[in-house]
Amino acid sequence: MSLASYTDLQAAVGNYMARSDLATYIPDFITQSEAIMNRVVRTPDMEASVTRAISVSSVSLPTDFLEWISAIWVGVRTADLRFVEADGEEWRFRYRAGLDPTMFTVMANTLFIRPAATGNVTLYYYQQIPTLITNNTNWMMTKHPDIYLSLGLFFANAFVLNDQRAQEFYELAQDQMEKADMLSDSAKVAMRQSIDADTAEKTTARTPAAGAV
Repeated sequence: MSLASYTDLQAAVGNYMARSDLATYIPDFITQSEAIMNRVVRTPDMEASVTRAISVSSVSLPTDFLEWISAIWVGVRTADLRFVEADGEEWRFRYRAGLDPTMFTVMANTLFIRPAATGNVTLYYYQQIPTLITNNTNWMMTKHPDIYLSLGLFFANAFVLNDQRAQEFYELAQDQMEKADMLSDSAKVAMRQSIDADTAEKTTARTPAAGAV
């Protein structure tokens, strides 16, 4: 059976449960599944960026924002901004008005910078997984349909009070989500090792051999 779309997923959950009376509830199970994935999964497919103008000291976060990665100030000069906790002394007192921003914080769905300035901020962040309800398919469904299915079956079994099966599917989903994150981390490490090896090779080529004139 194909498992590539919202329609496929609904049918698969119904088939695994062998109960036609759950059809109207399965969309809710999938919505709940996406809520868990948005809290737990962090892969490069979720990385996004946006550049927004700041007129004084703040700008609204993107509507699909989950978690920040980094922020860059783009004004007369460009510089990385440091994240500072909003309730700390550094954010409240340790800055000089009139200089370029050096720090940022996030509160109430808003990104704030200090010192205040006019310019642009480029925010790199993790975005929500596009919901299947309005998209029919997405990158998560394409790459990890097993996670969708396991979580859907977790909620379906919990709904019918089959606690043992619900626990089994939840543990399976946890393992699948951890492996998805590990796979992403491994790809980053492999890329980094390749870059390091290439750099070392170039350095060796440029370094005269011992005894060479």
